[in-house]
Parts: sequence; C-alpha cells; structure tokens
Amino acid sequence: MYDRCPEQYRQRYILGRKIPPSGLMLQGSVYHQAHAENFKQKITTMKDLSTSDMADAYATFWDRGIDNNPNYSRDEIVWEEEPRKVKDEGYFLLNLYHTTISSTIIPKEVETEKTKVINRDLDAVGILDLIKVDDVIVDHKVSRRSQSQQDVDRDLQPSMYLWINDKEQFEFHRAVNKKNPEIQILKTKRSQQQRERFVEMIKNIYALIQTGIFVPRCDTFWCSKNFCGYFEICKARLNVY
Repeated sequence: MYDRCPEQYRQRYILGRKIPPSGLMLQGSVYHQAHAENFKQKITTMKDLSTSDMADAYATFWDRGIDNNPNYSRDEIVWEEEPRKVKDEGYFLLNLYHTTISSTIIPKEVETEKTKVINRDLDAVGILDLIKVDDVIVDHKVSRRSQSQQDVDRDLQPSMYLWINDKEQFEFHRAVNKKNPEIQILKTKRSQQQRERFVEMIKNIYALIQTGIFVPRCDTFWCSKNFCGYFEICKARLNVY
C-alpha cells in the first residue's frame, strides 16, 4: 500500500482508519471467498463444488458481507451502482471462472498466511489465495480493465509472495468485468536476484515510513473515489483536485 500511495498507508496503518468498502470492493471480497470455499474442500475431495453450491456460497458470503461485518454497517457501504447489479455481475464472473477454469486447478494450499523475516525489526506477511500442486502461486483479482504482461512483470505482489515462499512462478487470474467479460490469466516469474532486490526495496520503504513523511500520490488511477476509501478525506485535507 505504501508503494501505491504513502498517504493511503498513513491513513490506514498509522491513524488506524478503517473505511467501509465500496460495492466493488465487496464484490471482489465475496468472489474471493466463494472460490476459497470451493478450493479448500477440493484439496480432500478432488472435486469442484456444483454450480448451485457455488451460487449458494456466493449468496451467503454476500449477505454476510453486508449485514454481519463488525467493521461497518450496511448503510456505510458506498455503492457505485445499484447493489443488485453489482451482486449479479460478481456472480456472473464467479460462474464464468468456475465453469471454465476451476476444473483445471489442483489446489495444494488455499488462503494460507505466510511469514518470513526480513530483519530483526520487520517481517513480511502475505495471505496467498492459492498454491497449486505444481507450486505455482495464484492470486484472484476482479477488475473492470485487463492487465498487460508489462503490468504483471512490474507488479510487487508476485515479488513478495514468491520471495516469502522461495518460489519462482506466479499467476494472476483476473476476472474482467467489461462489455464481454473474460477471465484473464497472466503468468510471471521472479529470479532469485529479483526477489532479493525486492527485499532491499522493502527495507528502504520501511526506512521512509520511519521518517513520518507520507506524500500523497495524486498521479495514478488509484487516486479516485472508486479505488481509494480515503479519497474524500485526502481531498478535503489537501484542498486539491
């Protein structure tokens, strides 16, 4: 998060402000949870849940995300579109993945938390969506735009997860909610040298955090009310935009 926007990091981890999710954030969370439900049981059964069971899981997690979350109330969710539309679009993407990709996945670990020591003051912690039996790490995403291979090869998330697990291969499985929805699978690798370079970068970011200086990033698509829950707070404080 610091690399995305230092001010966003300050709001969340220094000031401790937890912002209610947008409808699209809720959609992505429920999408993740439903896939995890399937792949966790598949480790032992070696079978995917039926489409009806997946629909039930999605509906259950959706209702739980709206009405039973201790961090926010139903009225606090920021809906970009009509809630029913957001829910239905999320389920369409879930079903698209489940009926075209899930059968090709043999899971080894699902939603596992991994920790690795960087130095005596700093640990790296990551929650991995999925590790396949061939040790390829998979991360599920939901978005409204596709990624390029260049995006994936520069992304820091694969660098971190591959370093923590001492692996080389990573896949983004992105459900793209566009006019013609699609599941985009992009693969990337990190060499030992690249992973070590990532660790040095994290050490430098940690040193910057210790200075107490958090400069807002206003020059990326993340800086909008659709992608940052702190947008309005930041806008009012800085008197910009």
